[in-house]
Amino acid sequence: MLGILAWVVGLASFICFIMVLIKQFQEGGVLHGIIGIITCGIWTLIWGWMNATRLGIKNLMLIWTVLYIGCWVLNFMAGALNSRDLARQPVLRRFTDQDLPRLLLPHTLSHVVARFRQHRSMI
Repeated sequence: MLGILAWVVGLASFICFIMVLIKQFQEGGVLHGIIGIITCGIWTLIWGWMNATRLGIKNLMLIWTVLYIGCWVLNFMAGALNSRDLARQPVLRRFTDQDLPRLLLPHTLSHVVARFRQHRSMI
């Protein structure tokens, strides 16, 4: 449930990013817009706050900042809860150091030995 909420908040944050990115292309030029895309919105967020008063997008920037931080927090909480639930699941079988040769031997060493014997018998 928390993951779905994080997804919705992230989508709203992405919409705000697109709105500010359009302003950035219009006011800052192509270079600023491309840098905003390449930096995944960090530069767009900074640029938007630097020019919020001049462009009249202070409310949009405030909403986007809250959504941006909220998305990070919700994703962190969803990940922490998910890892806690995974830790509670039973482990089917734990492998030990004694299991390692048995697991690797049929696929590596025995194949090499068989090829060596086959090659030796041909001589």
